[in-house]
Amino acid sequence: MESAALISTSSRYNKSARLIELLVANQKNMETKRIISGIIYLGTIILALLSLESKEIFMAILGTLIPVLMIWYPEVINDYTLGITGEGGTIDKPTPPFLISGVGWLVLLGIPLFILIS
Repeated sequence: MESAALISTSSRYNKSARLIELLVANQKNMETKRIISGIIYLGTIILALLSLESKEIFMAILGTLIPVLMIWYPEVINDYTLGITGEGGTIDKPTPPFLISGVGWLVLLGIPLFILIS
């Protein structure tokens, strides 16, 4: 009976240690994503200040803030949207965080390109 308890405790310890390793690795990866997206965000603001009018500057700043938040906090956005009911039905399944973050990256990179083209 004691050996089963020791195996169970050891198994839980290994799972906990593995989870901590994954969280630390994910944290380092998240810091890199935040630094890169923050630099792109600041670059977009500078680009907007140099080439747009005041109303468009506000829209560029707000428009790029939302994708930055999608990149920085995909799990929080998923938790917020899960269970929302609209005309099309209810969001009853979680969205994978990499999809939320991926859409954030597409929009974040697309806005500066749009400003440069127009």
